[in-house]
Amino acid sequence: MNRNKAEHLRILRNYLRWCSGADGKSDSSIVKYENDISNFSKFLGTKSYKNITISLIEEYKSNLFNSGVSISTYCSRLRNIRKFLSWLSNRRGYKRALTAYKISFMNSTDAQREMAQHPKVRNLQSMNFILQLHDSIPDDNPLGMRDRAAISALITTGIRHKAIISLPLGCVNSDKNYIHQDPLKGCQTKRSKSFKSVICNIDERFNKSIRNWEHYLRSNGFGDLDPFIPRARLVNDKDSYCYCESTEVVPEYWKSHRSLSDLLRKRCQQAGLPYLAPHNFRHILVKHVKELDLSPMERKCFSQSLGHEHERTTWNYGKFNDDEVISAVSKIYFQKKAPSNSVTEADKRNTAHSLAGKRQVILQRNWRN
Repeated sequence: MNRNKAEHLRILRNYLRWCSGADGKSDSSIVKYENDISNFSKFLGTKSYKNITISLIEEYKSNLFNSGVSISTYCSRLRNIRKFLSWLSNRRGYKRALTAYKISFMNSTDAQREMAQHPKVRNLQSMNFILQLHDSIPDDNPLGMRDRAAISALITTGIRHKAIISLPLGCVNSDKNYIHQDPLKGCQTKRSKSFKSVICNIDERFNKSIRNWEHYLRSNGFGDLDPFIPRARLVNDKDSYCYCESTEVVPEYWKSHRSLSDLLRKRCQQAGLPYLAPHNFRHILVKHVKELDLSPMERKCFSQSLGHEHERTTWNYGKFNDDEVISAVSKIYFQKKAPSNSVTEADKRNTAHSLAGKRQVILQRNWRN
């Protein structure tokens, strides 16, 4: 192996160790850092990090931008590499080669960052679409009951896909109508937050599916530490000599959140409906709530139920599409109302009160004089 390539691997290993132990980054962030920095190391080839120049950085940025990656991936990759180079510039032997001025060129433009933050168009279906998907799944077997409960939990609580596949049964309390997303019990929440998500009363069919599934699991020996959405039991197909899923479930967690995406893709295809991603359920729930007339307290409580510290974060979800915006704004009456010449009873009373007050002031002045 080339000496500089060995240097790349050694420095990358030390940097990832620092990110995990000292900087406190999660495993998913570590994987992202490793992929981004490895991409830059592959571009450098046999060159050392000490030989990085401004021209080399600009060449890498041009190649990355034209490689077909999304604008958000482009910006985040440059940000992660810039952070890595800033860390490396403080190591012995690299302080003189990697200056802050040189590293600053590993950056995206303001326009690119603005485009990266622009919300992407999501497939936000109506609540009737979710009900149609839910009702299309047969509930005469454990696998169908599980899938109905998964869809119901996604739409009634807005739970994230990583959280629901790691959710223990003991965190679900359908009697008191909430799900406790507790990272101390293994639930993988965003930024390891602990909060209780209310099971919203959108439709009784959703709540019934969650209650029936929880009762089924407990009556079949599942404990508090077992998964709420368990894997299907694998059986040996005698015809193809391969393993396939049965209609039974086993107390084992899914290994990847892609299994939930595969579940939804399969159920949508069976129902003759377009695929709906797991995170879109969260957006559909917020969009549904936007159409309700809530008090300030109800709006704040709903935001906390989704795990948001700031209420404004909640209402960034559930963007309306262009047709909905045009239809809603077109119905607004923007012209000012013409002033009315008719005198109402309220106007007469206000005038009488004003005259009486002025008369009283005049009498008091005359009495004093």
